[in-house]
Amino acid sequence: MVAAKTTSDVTKCSPFPPDPNSSASTINTVAREITEAGGKALAMSVDVRDFPSVQRLVEATIATYGRLDVLVYNSGAIWWSSVANTPMKRFQLMQQVNPEGLYGCIQACLPHLCKNGKGRVVVVSPPVYSRFFRGKTAYAIGKVGMSVLTMGLAMDWKREGRDGMAISSIWPAAVSISSERTKMLLMFRTGHRICSHRITQSRQKRSSKAKNLLRRHPCYPQLAARRCDRPVFS
Repeated sequence: MVAAKTTSDVTKCSPFPPDPNSSASTINTVAREITEAGGKALAMSVDVRDFPSVQRLVEATIATYGRLDVLVYNSGAIWWSSVANTPMKRFQLMQQVNPEGLYGCIQACLPHLCKNGKGRVVVVSPPVYSRFFRGKTAYAIGKVGMSVLTMGLAMDWKREGRDGMAISSIWPAAVSISSERTKMLLMFRTGHRICSHRITQSRQKRSSKAKNLLRRHPCYPQLAARRCDRPVFS
């Protein structure tokens, strides 16, 4: 099951498959790629700010596949600016999509994830360190809240004896990203044009450098199996 708010008509997508970093790539094109590769996929529009919408998504998943084993929460709203320059509307949107959306999805999925005793949840949220708050406090409030939820749910499962359950947070933000939205954000913030080919050419070098920086970070985990009471931050 692939879900997002934005959908598209895959019959009008040319060329196919589209560049995954372009606006032409949607949940519908992803579902088509999976299907054409021999897998099964169902694309469904959902607004994570609306809990009944999330519940319908989970119900459709169970009706189609009969079970739910993994939840990957990759939805996000972003606005990097100072507190003074972050309007209340922007702040509320980030909280609704980031921590509240995650909480709602976990609430809706939890009974099904616990059913087989081996459910998995993957969250995109950062290690908790003060440098992350700089220049993006409003955004950080929500993302750190997602990390707190990761750790808190892991503790719940430990107390409940659900050793087969696991929740992890990953934070690939240090790796170069060249998505259309990211490039638009960069152009807006810097006032300069971003050259796609330059980003692409330097991606491997910057990615390697980012990985080395992450490995030296005190919150970076050892690459070993972790029990559910010790959430992983990558």
